[in-house]
Amino acid sequence: MLHNAKLFLCKKCLYTMLQEHEFEKLCQLSRLRIDAKDKDSFIQRLSEIFAWIDQLQEIDVSNVKLDIKEACDKHERSDDSCKCDSNDDILSNTTNKKFNMFAVPKVVE
Repeated sequence: MLHNAKLFLCKKCLYTMLQEHEFEKLCQLSRLRIDAKDKDSFIQRLSEIFAWIDQLQEIDVSNVKLDIKEACDKHERSDDSCKCDSNDDILSNTTNKKFNMFAVPKVVE
């Protein structure tokens, strides 16, 4: 994405500056409207973020063991059945009911 980008010198690092046409494409894809007066500031801040991402990509993770199944298993909950409220109890909370169901405004013709 940052091909043909010029280099921009920041305090700590040398990174590629996001081009204006690339920024406009990002805004279009994300449906953002940025005022012209704020564009340069956003371009610089996004460029710094992309530089930070580039730094993260340089980290050596070859010795890191990644076990997706083990990580997912830790967060699973048991699939236990439980007593649910009865229809009458739930519908007692509303005044808009019809045919033993919630009545809502029509949204599709």
